[in-house]
Amino acid sequence: MQTLDNVPEDIQILFVEYITKSISYTDSVKLQHWIESDINNKEIFSQFKISWLVASNVEKEPKLDVPLHWDVIENDIKLLESPSLSIKYSKNKILRSLRVAASWLLLISIGFILNHWLNKAPFVSDSRMVEYTVPKGSKSQIKLPDGTIVWLNAGSVLKYDNSFDLKERNVFLTGEAYFSVATNKNKPFQVHTSDLLVRAFGTKFNVKAYPDEKTITTTLEEGIIDVMVINLKEEKPNKPVKLKPNEKVVYFREGRPEKPREESFIPKHKKQLISNKLKLEENINTNLYTSWKNNEWTIEGQSLKCLIPILERKYNMTFHFENEELMNYRFTGIIQNETVEQFLKLLSYTAPLNYTITKDTISLTINHKLQSQFKRIITTRN
Repeated sequence: MQTLDNVPEDIQILFVEYITKSISYTDSVKLQHWIESDINNKEIFSQFKISWLVASNVEKEPKLDVPLHWDVIENDIKLLESPSLSIKYSKNKILRSLRVAASWLLLISIGFILNHWLNKAPFVSDSRMVEYTVPKGSKSQIKLPDGTIVWLNAGSVLKYDNSFDLKERNVFLTGEAYFSVATNKNKPFQVHTSDLLVRAFGTKFNVKAYPDEKTITTTLEEGIIDVMVINLKEEKPNKPVKLKPNEKVVYFREGRPEKPREESFIPKHKKQLISNKLKLEENINTNLYTSWKNNEWTIEGQSLKCLIPILERKYNMTFHFENEELMNYRFTGIIQNETVEQFLKLLSYTAPLNYTITKDTISLTINHKLQSQFKRIITTRN
């Protein structure tokens, strides 16, 4: 497992700048990307925060016999935080303090208690970050300080710094959101996901980036946007992909499947493979990807396999297939404000399925009596 000593020096410097609240917004984004690129990075950063926090409070623990190194670190913190001083510490001095703090971490039992709390804390302190969370089973509409309107889909989280719109317009998305961006040619509006950065000045587009899905999709309705891969594990630098209206770009987190299955039977449109992980599609029906925010959700030729993750978030219920063959049936229609039972009833009209609802679980089975009547719409596997 990687340790603090193996962390790149520039990242260690960002550790210090973060703790001392002297980090710039650009550097905070860089640090966040580094932390999210590997699960071990999050653990290392949490351990570092524990070390530094304990070091800065050692005077309050008279029972601990701690070497003078802790006093050195504490003095460094006070000097770095003092607005009246313009002292510039060398990188070597700061790094020495970091290594001393990390080496004493295991000797201080309070660290294990703090670790549980710190792992739950947001990347940026509560005083700097605004967060909107939409639970499963609901959706929400919010207005950002610059006038941008955002629709958040079920199971989504949107964050932004409380200095938003002063110099930059950056938001961080986990889940799905539709953006109607207020025009400002001097301040690009940037949506950060785990792997993609979407950049716009004034436009309307949708970003779907759920962590449990294998793809991230960006769909443009109006204006122009740039989409760039920001995954730090990419070996080669990625140039921005410019989208025009009625286009979407799909990012494959694990690389494009050798024999990809189409999500729906839609009219053929031009597709361009930009790389092994990026696919651009032109002349699409954007309503298929954005109608979720309205009272009429449009479905066109989507398989039940593709619909289930959406339905689980929409209704906050778990679906269980007792017959995998059901996953291959496809559906087309417009869903309004139907309850989950009403929706299942509609599905049963177009596929030979039976369903049972038990608390928060829905079990789907094949209705063998009707199966022969539906064979003509079964999608055979590629």
